[in-house]
Order: sequence, then C-alpha cells, then structure tokens
Amino acid sequence: VTTRCDFAKRDKTVDARLRLYFHAVRPPGGAEMTYRVPYYVAVTTGSDIPAKKIYWLMLQFGAGDAVVDANTTVDSTEFQVDRTKQPYDYHLLVGFQLTKAQVEYNKKMGHYEP
Repeated sequence: VTTRCDFAKRDKTVDARLRLYFHAVRPPGGAEMTYRVPYYVAVTTGSDIPAKKIYWLMLQFGAGDAVVDANTTVDSTEFQVDRTKQPYDYHLLVGFQLTKAQVEYNKKMGHYEP
C-alpha cells in the first residue's frame, strides 16, 4: 500500500489516495479464470468507523497459472475531521469484505480469533 493524504485546514477535510498491491495464489493447473474479489477501505478513529466503502478487484489467472499480481488505485477517500480531533487521529484500513458464511468459517476454523 502506498498513500498520499492532503489536509485542507480551512474545511478540516482529508483527501487520501491509495495504491494497493495484491498477490493471489491458487492451486496450480487450473483453467483460465477471473475472480471478482470485494475489498474495503475504511476510515477509523479509535474504535469508530466513520466511513467505509467497498470496491471490487478483478484477478485474472491464465490457464495453469498459480500466482497473479494485481494493483489498483483508490483515487479519493475523503472525510471530515471532527472538531475535537486531529488528522493524525484517523487511520485508513484496507481488508477483504467477507460474507457472513466466510466469517463463520474463519471462526469455526480458528482463523483470526482475538
């Protein structure tokens, strides 16, 4: 992930741009396939999530390919800074958007338990 953030003092707004890099792996020998993968960019401050947006990444595997690299740009993630906070109190969080079934599977298998 590479980022660029601009802060407008007068409006107390932040505009962040991100360049995201993905590395995907699947078992070798598969057919040519395109996967549409949901991911999100969220603005966080403490335990609050004042903004979150879902995006889609296209991963294209060639026939027999086991690995693919992809990158994408999120041109603008804009948010207002609360009067009681500073811009550095906010963070950007990027992750894969899971379905309820995927979350339950991860819980059952013991993945990512707190």
